[in-house]
Amino acid sequence: MASEKKGFVLYFDSYPSIASLPAEQRGVLLSALFQYASRICTQEEGPLAAAEACREMAPETRMAFCFMAGAIARDTKKWKQRQSNLSRAAKEREAGHKETDSAWNYV
Repeated sequence: MASEKKGFVLYFDSYPSIASLPAEQRGVLLSALFQYASRICTQEEGPLAAAEACREMAPETRMAFCFMAGAIARDTKKWKQRQSNLSRAAKEREAGHKETDSAWNYV
């Protein structure tokens, strides 16, 4: 199983937030979302801080970014928790197999 997150989700309900943006701003938004989704896997960063760091964003684009980046942050948090749970379960299974294997050595 890969330990690296390979993607993020854009939800249909975000479309009204971006539909009225000029094409150039939609491109800035998409680029910023990809960069944010990539960074949030390894470091804590809030959507507002990320939006403020992108100087090309118009105020309307910043607002759309914050809504969409918030969803990305929530999804990433859930993904990290799931990865942690799966890793812990795998370690527990392996420890159980080692105990069972060593018990059979005495038979």
